[in-house]
Amino acid sequence: MKKHFLSLLLFLLLYSFIEANLTITTTTLKLNATKKIAFISDLHVDEISYLRELILIEKLREIKPEIIIVGGDITSKRNEEEHYTTLLCALSRIGRVYVVLGNWDYYSRVASKKEMERLEKACNVTFLVNSVAFLDNMTCIYGIDWLNPRK
Repeated sequence: MKKHFLSLLLFLLLYSFIEANLTITTTTLKLNATKKIAFISDLHVDEISYLRELILIEKLREIKPEIIIVGGDITSKRNEEEHYTTLLCALSRIGRVYVVLGNWDYYSRVASKKEMERLEKACNVTFLVNSVAFLDNMTCIYGIDWLNPRK
């Protein structure tokens, strides 16, 4: 029993260094549009990543982006609806949220039509699946779906 506890403790410690890191990079681009945009990806939200998500939300509140683009891999587990729903709803209270799906979103069923419709309604987010969103007459975001050869 003690051996298993130590193994679990070691795993969680290593996991926190490998997966739970949050890297924030700020870049300024000179574009025609004058919108502040945040791009985040590979969140892999689950019950362990809660602290990292709180830090991310607080940082985004400081930055105050008008638009938040989630570039795939919202979660990597099934049955994590509560966690990614909470995160997407929190993000939508900061700025307009556009989501482009990643491979883990398909594995975890976030990408099902029913689930995307539920999230769009519950959190006021927009999923871009081979579609475009016009931010103004000069700027658009195009979401290209994950190209899964096994689809």
